[in-house]
Amino acid sequence: MAIRCRHLPPARLNLSLAMVLTMAISACAGTAVPAALPAARDVDGNVYRTVRIGDQVWMAENLRVTRYRDGSAIPEVRDDRDWAGLDSGASCIAGNAADPAHVAAFGRLYNWHAINDLRGLAPEGWHVPSVAEWQRMLDSLGGAAVAGGSLKALGTVSWAAPNTAATDSSGFTALPGGVRDGNGGPFFNFGKAAYLGLTATEPGIWYAFLESGSGAVSVASDEYPTDGFSIRCVKDDSPASPAVPGADTSATTTPAGA
Repeated sequence: MAIRCRHLPPARLNLSLAMVLTMAISACAGTAVPAALPAARDVDGNVYRTVRIGDQVWMAENLRVTRYRDGSAIPEVRDDRDWAGLDSGASCIAGNAADPAHVAAFGRLYNWHAINDLRGLAPEGWHVPSVAEWQRMLDSLGGAAVAGGSLKALGTVSWAAPNTAATDSSGFTALPGGVRDGNGGPFFNFGKAAYLGLTATEPGIWYAFLESGSGAVSVASDEYPTDGFSIRCVKDDSPASPAVPGADTSATTTPAGA
């Protein structure tokens, strides 16, 4: 799997009180959610903060649902080999963490099969964003080369140092949930990077990538449908962009081997 920066040092999976407080402060530091802006509610009853960025409305928390929209269960797969061999939808928790506070903060990781399941992964009225929708959001924040700073949660508690350029001025509060590698099933980069699953009409398994050491955002593709990504949904009536992968060559990449 050609995952970016996959060999960064491992980070802690425990969620301390300080981390909870840091994320709460970071959420308040970004663009305030208008009173009339509706929260997103999934089939499990989880309620997610939302934020308007440009002319789109986004979830400001990672998805943590355990069922598809029709109520069908999304299997949670813990074993690495079992995960790598999947040909259907599944979720997991980074590092197989057992602390409910971890799930509440960082959400779950979902494979491509779950993202594209016709039963629906996102809450009613929301969907997993396309590459074009993501690009439109980046454009509204000044472009992919600088948008990462506006998107990342503040500080170096949830994010490892140096968390370059992070301001969370957008209110998106991106968190470093890491990734589960579809080639073998190990976890990488918790605390170091965020991998956010996207949909696309182009071939490949697409995702957005933010890392601690950069204020940029990359959009990349991979070949493994068993990669496990965090998910941020966008509201159904949010506009999309005509942009396509590769349009912003300064920050849109396809890793070698994809």
